[in-house]
Amino acid sequence: MIKRVLILAVAAMTLFTFTGCDDKKADEEIKLPILDERDVEFNTVKAEIGTISETYTLDGLFENPYVESVSAAVGGKLESVNLKNGEKVKEGDVLMKITSEDIDKQIEDQQIRLDSAKQTYQTLSGTKDISASELESARVDIDIEQNEMDKLLKNKEKYSVKAPVSGTITTFGNPDEDFKIGSSIGAGAIICTITPSGGNVLCARTGDKNALNDVNFGTSATVTHLNETVGTGIVSDVIYVDNGDYSNYCYVIKVDDKYGDISYFENVKVTFNTYTKENVVLVPTEAVRTISDEKYVDVLIDGVKVQTAVETGISDELKTEIVSGLTGTEDIIIN
Repeated sequence: MIKRVLILAVAAMTLFTFTGCDDKKADEEIKLPILDERDVEFNTVKAEIGTISETYTLDGLFENPYVESVSAAVGGKLESVNLKNGEKVKEGDVLMKITSEDIDKQIEDQQIRLDSAKQTYQTLSGTKDISASELESARVDIDIEQNEMDKLLKNKEKYSVKAPVSGTITTFGNPDEDFKIGSSIGAGAIICTITPSGGNVLCARTGDKNALNDVNFGTSATVTHLNETVGTGIVSDVIYVDNGDYSNYCYVIKVDDKYGDISYFENVKVTFNTYTKENVVLVPTEAVRTISDEKYVDVLIDGVKVQTAVETGISDELKTEIVSGLTGTEDIIIN
């Protein structure tokens, strides 16, 4: 009997111990603070109805983008070289002469045929019994041979490398070492570049081989320096600069004269205005977030942050158009 009472006492104590632990855990859970989002201070701005333009901004620099690359049209041996780095040349100046035994031999042989045709015509012209058709045929032979000679002489001009424009020569390396008299040169070899003497213009270059969408001739542009507008203009030329991996597009800007000479500034920003939309809902670009390819903004409603799905349109550097999801009166959370 005593043994049975002892077992019941131990069981009662064990039950009391477990019950006490559960009460303690429950008490601790009740004491944990509950986060009320309405007590959090959010940094907000109002969505607005306004006008937005799709823009691109590039670094601008006053330079001459019309650099001409000069290359040899044909191969052969160098007869003469007239290249000096920094030297000014006029359009048509001979920079290099190339000799070719083949073309010279062809011209020599053709000259013999042309002289023979002329001699034949002269002889027939002094013959009394020559018919008009025979004389005309001899004259046609002269024309044929002369045409062939003209083709050869025109081809011979390719062996004289001439300056395509007036300007300043820029050579690669040392011309005296690279182009020695009597040495061979291959067709297509780059000889030098010439920067035209027309003066510098405002240029904005892309950082890669991709052209700017919707930026073409006549596209308007705003020129700024240190965040201050110093001029406006339009795109007057678009040049693709083929330079291998460093190729880019150069946009030449014709600046409005009424803003004066802005070439005083060494570096400027050029912003192209490609597309404008009015009366649209706008929010700060930084407020738009992407989650799993879906766009969202956080809206403050009655002190509570509500994640709201939106469809976006065009953006500029500061604001983004909201096509659907907002009315333009919401408090947008930006922190």
